[in-house]
This record gives sequence, C-alpha cells and structure tokens, in this order.
Amino acid sequence: MQRFPGSLKFSPADEAEYLAPSDTLKSDIGEREVRMYAKNAAFAVAVALVATQASSGEASEAPASFKPCAVCHSTTAGANGVGPSLAGVYGKRAGTRSGYKYSDKMVQSGLTWDAASLTKFIADPKGTVPGSKMAFAGMKKPDDLIAVVNYLKTLK
Repeated sequence: MQRFPGSLKFSPADEAEYLAPSDTLKSDIGEREVRMYAKNAAFAVAVALVATQASSGEASEAPASFKPCAVCHSTTAGANGVGPSLAGVYGKRAGTRSGYKYSDKMVQSGLTWDAASLTKFIADPKGTVPGSKMAFAGMKKPDDLIAVVNYLKTLK
C-alpha cells in the first residue's frame, strides 16, 4: 500500500507507526511528557472543533453529556442550584452573575466564558480555577466537551 505521497490511506500498522509516539520521542522527553503532549493535543482539537461548530442561536436540546452538569446547574435564568444557572453564561465574565455566591477564586479568575475557557474548565475545573466551589472532577471525552460547550452557547 502506498503510504502518504499521492494517497492518505494507510493501514492500521501504518497508523500505529505514524500516529503513536515514537520510542525516540519517549526516550528524549520521557513517557510522562508524551502523555501530557497527547492530552494537550486532544484538548486543542476539542477547542478547535468547538470554535468551528455553528450555533443556531436557539437553545437546543441538552446533549446526554450535559447530565452531570444538570445535577448542580439550571439552564433557566436566575434559577441557581448548588451551582449557578448556566443560562446566558457564554460570553460572560466568570463569577459576576448576581444571585449566586461564587468562591473568591472564581471571582478573581479573570475568565470570560468562551469556547476555550469553558472547554478547559469543564475538562479540569480544579486545575483551571483551584479553590473554586466546582466539585466535578472534569469531563475527559473531547466529543462530550464539544457537545456541552456548543449547548452552553445556545442558552440565552
């Protein structure tokens, strides 16, 4: 099978050879760094996909991946639960909505909720804003992150 010139088709063996971290890479920078590189690459892909997905401007039906969020958050404006309402959160500054007592760390975070910041926070709340009230461990699947962020974009 022809590899890359003239054709982007490749076999599973080629995939393992070209897409897996090489032994040279592993030895040069270490296994931990390779895993971190892969995690960062997956995060970057998720952010890029979220940023390019079109949103209709109307609230869509919540994706299945939003269920863990709905345990603590409402999508109705002003209806706070354990966490603040997520209605209209996209494009707003973190920790500034009235009617909810945010942690000092969230108020001081300086975040504005766009695709990148939401993706990063939902993937790793404690790592993104240490000391926030968010108890959720984080959403790890890029497709789930994309679905949730795109849904949050539609909430008005």
